[in-house]
Amino acid sequence: MPDIDKAIKGLDHHVNGNPYSRCHNCPYWGTGEGGLSQCSVLAKDALALLKEQRVKYPVCEKCGRKIDHINTSVFNYDGSDSDYSVPITYSKENGCVSFSTSQKWTGYNLTDAEQKERICCPYCGKFPFDDNIEIEFYEPVEVMMWTSEER
Repeated sequence: MPDIDKAIKGLDHHVNGNPYSRCHNCPYWGTGEGGLSQCSVLAKDALALLKEQRVKYPVCEKCGRKIDHINTSVFNYDGSDSDYSVPITYSKENGCVSFSTSQKWTGYNLTDAEQKERICCPYCGKFPFDDNIEIEFYEPVEVMMWTSEER
């Protein structure tokens, strides 16, 4: 995933710098809405989308980096286990972070403390949130955690 903050900074400079000037070798040069160059119109839209995307991901409460996935593991058919990365969903309204897995997840049917050992931040390798974890036992298994700021 690209660095969203870096992209926002670059686009913000373009949009809020001099949006009426011609971009160097820009294929989108032309008249856009409100006298802006077509490139500036596209940059303005992209900036709005990036800012919206930035708030869609929680921050690891241990290392402070934004995360869009977690690392965990599942049991293989031969009894061994494999690490894998799984995307997360985040609800900013209630601070709930969740991911879907199956009963082959190595944290399935373990205690809360053992389950937290199976969920890792992709950057620091620690459980990324406060001690709040709830496991719903359905197929697929839905693992739900809450960020501490939303408690």
